[in-house]
Amino acid sequence: MNIVKKKIITCHGYNSNPDSKNPEDRPDSQQREFAMALHEHQTEPFNWYSSIQGNFKCMFNAWCAGYPTTYHHAYQELALKAADAFLYKYAGQDKLNVFAHSLGSRVVLAAIDKAPEKFERVCFINAAERVSVALPILQRATNIKILNCCVKEDDVLDKAAGYMSPGRGKERILGQDGILFINPEFKTENFTQIRLDIPSFQDRYHEKYGWTLKGDNPDSYGDHHYSYKWQGNWPLYNAFFDDNL
Repeated sequence: MNIVKKKIITCHGYNSNPDSKNPEDRPDSQQREFAMALHEHQTEPFNWYSSIQGNFKCMFNAWCAGYPTTYHHAYQELALKAADAFLYKYAGQDKLNVFAHSLGSRVVLAAIDKAPEKFERVCFINAAERVSVALPILQRATNIKILNCCVKEDDVLDKAAGYMSPGRGKERILGQDGILFINPEFKTENFTQIRLDIPSFQDRYHEKYGWTLKGDNPDSYGDHHYSYKWQGNWPLYNAFFDDNL
């Protein structure tokens, strides 16, 4: 019997230009790594222009749009435009399964906010969205199975997303602080949260499934991309989309 693989849409984050002539600026390699992590399933990349850090043209575009940095531009404007593009691209489809990393989580959350009925399962990893923004969206999205993978020691989320999102001072971030425990009133029937770099979670899932979860590269403090590069985390993501978590 042939096993039909589930199609998973993969959404990258900040610091990417799909149309750039420079291969290092395009999300191609990251999308290939997403596909490797989700190897049990078929993946379809959703690419969006999220500005390039340090690129003069991108900085100029951000300044012309009224933003002090390319990250502010990506967070406050480009991610929301990408959410509209996402819904337009998949207008004829529903029951979408999505894997979103970093600022790609803001794209997907904005799309969920407008059309929650289109989604079936969503996995967020290192989500660069403020809890204050994500919480009301997720509270309404009771029809969607959600896995939120947090990395408490992610210094990119701590510094960039935490301080550079348009709030006042350091904000709580979905992919760093998570929602549970700090918002005990949040309904959890359809929502699972795992802290990849917390020993109690690592031990629990190793004992139950034999998985070796990690959230940080020991050679690079708070590595923002280690969550999908570390092969020990891959069974978690595939089990979630297989409804075996």
